[in-house]
Amino acid sequence: PALHLSFYCTYSDPQVNIPFTEMLYKQPAFLQSIYDSLTEDGIIVMQLGDAPRIHDPSDQVGRNENRAIITEHLLRMGFESVHVYEEMHSDFGDPWSYLVAMKNFTARTNWYSNAAQIEVAIQKKNQAHSLWKECTSFF
Repeated sequence: PALHLSFYCTYSDPQVNIPFTEMLYKQPAFLQSIYDSLTEDGIIVMQLGDAPRIHDPSDQVGRNENRAIITEHLLRMGFESVHVYEEMHSDFGDPWSYLVAMKNFTARTNWYSNAAQIEVAIQKKNQAHSLWKECTSFF
């Protein structure tokens, strides 16, 4: 039986020029295998490396070339919603870029939730998980 995930997170850095970068990012096989293993409402989160600076060229050229290739592959595979965001509280020293891609367009409704809505959802999930653990401990 195939393994189906609703969420996949990768920490490899497409900016780093290492031998397997070509296989991971320029060829679609790796990303396709992730797409195929996700459920229909699956989400992938990828670390893309340090954020581009104001004078950097577009992603299609230069050191961010793999970022553009990844985005193109994900859209071609069928991810319906792709978002790149930058965050500077990761203690990397510079702002960092991440990509979130959702197979199902409706999965992005949570993308627009505010912090309070997300906190409530996490609390509900934790309460449900705690109740499940209590129920299963009897067996």
